Amino acid sequence: MLLELSTRIHQDIPRYPGTPEESFIPDNRIENGDPNNTTSIVHFLHTGTHVDAPSHFDKTGLTISDIPIDRFIYNTPLVVNIPKKKGELILKEDLDIYKNIDSADLLLIHTGYSRFMNSPFDFLDDFPALSLEAARYLRSVPSLKAIGIDTISIEGIKGLDEGFPVHHELLDSKIGMRDPLLVYENVFLSELMSNELPFRVYAFPLRLENMDASPVAMVAEIKE
Repeated sequence: MLLELSTRIHQDIPRYPGTPEESFIPDNRIENGDPNNTTSIVHFLHTGTHVDAPSHFDKTGLTISDIPIDRFIYNTPLVVNIPKKKGELILKEDLDIYKNIDSADLLLIHTGYSRFMNSPFDFLDDFPALSLEAARYLRSVPSLKAIGIDTISIEGIKGLDEGFPVHHELLDSKIGMRDPLLVYENVFLSELMSNELPFRVYAFPLRLENMDASPVAMVAEIKE
């Protein structure tokens, strides 16, 4: 069985404060006498379910088109349930209880905020995020290729004022002794929590040339 973990992109989708609105522009319309329906879109790459490439915070980092396609297939995903309230951080000790993180290639963090994805005010209002200490720990786990979270950003609202240390810790190739992690944000995890845990996750991006992020179609494969 396949379970979709991506949000649908629409004009009223919750957006990180200060980012551009989504725009859907009709080109041809059959109802107007055109031979077909065609549409152009203006999409901010960090809105909706998306993956951050290392180049998002590292000018020499890999872009979406640089990353090998097998980096987006996960054969040992792990979903962790760490309920958090408004403004709370995911701490290293929250992760320490999950002893199998060191065998996972994808870590998906469920804070419970997926339930607010259709309520933009609640979803954007001082959402839970990853602490710097937890980010440092995850960057050190050799098996991990990527992490994902069910909030609008892996980093809290103070990130802009602080220079985005969590993003740098995860994405900057000059930090740590191992490759950067990929970061998935806006992942819809609520339905997954009521099902058997997945044995494989696919999260394929658009192959946008030299871009810092891409929307993804993220799907969990679950045993029926």
